[in-house]
Amino acid sequence: MLKTALETIPQLTEENYAIWKDKMTALLELRGVLDSLDKDDNTALANDVNAELKLLLILKMDRVTHNNIVTADNRGSAKLLWKAIKDRFASSQSSNRA
Repeated sequence: MLKTALETIPQLTEENYAIWKDKMTALLELRGVLDSLDKDDNTALANDVNAELKLLLILKMDRVTHNNIVTADNRGSAKLLWKAIKDRFASSQSSNRA
């Protein structure tokens, strides 16, 4: 089921945030990690969870989006990557609010 869900999530582009967000959020809820990612505190994720989520988020970005989101400051943290994605896309369109 997880593999099938992962395959249905498109790569995030500059045009498809709304659908990508819905599918990625559902997958993160299924994995039981969405609440941890959304917390605005400085609580670090467990190393294995952080590594898995970084891989998932980075794999599901196209090249242009990757270049606009991933920085030296956030590439090591799934929480910071998730925040950068939401900040970039959710704030630009009211229909995309996360």
